[in-house]
Amino acid sequence: MSNVDALVSATTSFNKYTPMPVFVLGLFGNLMNLLIFRRRSLVNNPCTIYLFSATIMNTSILFFGLLIRTLMDGFDIDIVGNNLVICRLRYILLHPSYVLSSWFLVCGSIDRFCISSRSARLRNFSNMKNARRTVLICICIGVLLYCHVIILFDIENRKSGPYCYAQVGLYRVIYDFLFFASFSLLPPFFMMIVGLLTVRNVRLVRVRTGPTTSNVSSLNRKDRQLILMLLIQLISTIICTLPHAIQKLYATFTVNDTKDAYRLAIESLVSQLTRQLLYINASIGFYLYISLSSSAFRQEFYQIIRCSFDSFPFINRFCQNKTNVESQGTNTIQMNQ
Repeated sequence: MSNVDALVSATTSFNKYTPMPVFVLGLFGNLMNLLIFRRRSLVNNPCTIYLFSATIMNTSILFFGLLIRTLMDGFDIDIVGNNLVICRLRYILLHPSYVLSSWFLVCGSIDRFCISSRSARLRNFSNMKNARRTVLICICIGVLLYCHVIILFDIENRKSGPYCYAQVGLYRVIYDFLFFASFSLLPPFFMMIVGLLTVRNVRLVRVRTGPTTSNVSSLNRKDRQLILMLLIQLISTIICTLPHAIQKLYATFTVNDTKDAYRLAIESLVSQLTRQLLYINASIGFYLYISLSSSAFRQEFYQIIRCSFDSFPFINRFCQNKTNVESQGTNTIQMNQ
């Protein structure tokens, strides 16, 4: 087997077997996020609105991005390259979802900065009304920023088959820079700056008030948990999005280069790997939150699991009977002793 055939085989196997576990785990994780962020202890927090909205965008990415891409690359079921309407509709839903998922995290970081500020005016900015209004404004801007997709995206006939993307030429270069800036460059930059400023605010509040005020200590603890969640998500966003943005820029600038089969095979494999990172980024939030950051988030998850068991009487009775049997066995052993 030649090197080209080996690369093609590796790409095909990767496209067929890797995406579905990511989709299933991501769908479960995003569903858990939606349930947890609607819990009574979190639903009235403005930051939760941004995290809830980002989760909705991540779920959109899984369906309009990962699922359709898996059908195309793994099973040769192309519902995009053969229909211009579906081609344009997919990208008008997919790329704004990418962008909004990052910018909602930026908004959450700004909210944490405001709530931890010394300024009463900034603290008052963190409220439910402003959070809902900001989410609506972000959605409108995201749609307007990418509305040209409806007109300027086209199906390009390549050797590998039909390819739906921005029209070749200056528009594709501009579009890739737009996607790079709005998704991979500006959001992580703003999240890092605002996150550091928020950490500074929280430390100043602790120094000013001292450890004796329980309300302030409780507020600081919640702030630290949300800040940690956002910072972890920031690191995930940088790691998972930057490689794909660089790959898209490279593909745009080398679109007119003469490439042999080996180079095309390498570029195809790299493209699939970097694209999969985007889907992992849309799937991993729940697992980062529950394992690395917030104890409050874990407690709400455990409560949902307990409520789920209570909803199934058979499982609940089975667990109770098992517990009773174990208790009786323990008591019998103690009496014999």
